[in-house]
Amino acid sequence: MSLLNNLSAVVTGGSSGFGAGIAGALAQAGARVWITGRNTLRLQEAARRMGVSFVVADVTEGADWDRVLAEVMEQTGRLDILVNNAAIFATIPMSR
Repeated sequence: MSLLNNLSAVVTGGSSGFGAGIAGALAQAGARVWITGRNTLRLQEAARRMGVSFVVADVTEGADWDRVLAEVMEQTGRLDILVNNAAIFATIPMSR
């Protein structure tokens, strides 16, 4: 039995890169995982590939966090692990 069996986890920015790697590892270790992000199609594909759940959410929106937590709590009654992996970055130089 894995240490993560019966634990619930949310990984923000979980459809690609580090987030997807973390979500996949948590799922393989037995956790019930939800990934979040803003791109529905990427989330659907990543969730299908990893065998996890997803919620479309923007980490900058409080109402989206409410929906994520409501979904997890409805399904499991608890949130044990939160990986706040989502990043927001500028693609142009920012003035100082």
